[in-house]
Amino acid sequence: MIISVDTMIDTIGLIILLTALAHIVEDFHLQGKMADMKQKSWWAEQWAKHNGTAPKLPPKYRYDYVIVLILHGMEWSICVSLPALALGDISLPLAATLAVVVIMGLIHALIDDLKANRLVINLWTDQLLHMIQLILLLSVLLW
Repeated sequence: MIISVDTMIDTIGLIILLTALAHIVEDFHLQGKMADMKQKSWWAEQWAKHNGTAPKLPPKYRYDYVIVLILHGMEWSICVSLPALALGDISLPLAATLAVVVIMGLIHALIDDLKANRLVINLWTDQLLHMIQLILLLSVLLW
């Protein structure tokens, strides 16, 4: 099947638009409780409320926030990949495509940890890094 250049440009434009929309919806609207749970301090505060103690977690709960960061990163990565996967002409093998999605999810989790827990970047930097991720993701998936 031969696809015209105009059709290809229109499709890529639509993929970029839908990917940006998926990012906004996923990173700002769908997180819900995850936005709190990916913060280490939230877990300590919950422990303190439940036990009437100082906000310090027992060692076995110390890294519970990490799984939430990873789950959010994976959810984000899948959501922002869907437009390219559904509308694009993906030439990567399935295993490579899955690897890209997983790697992008883990990178997203690391970036969010820098903002939510390490407090070394602000929301502007967080979002700039996520935009770079989107560019890289679409570049890898579509070309």
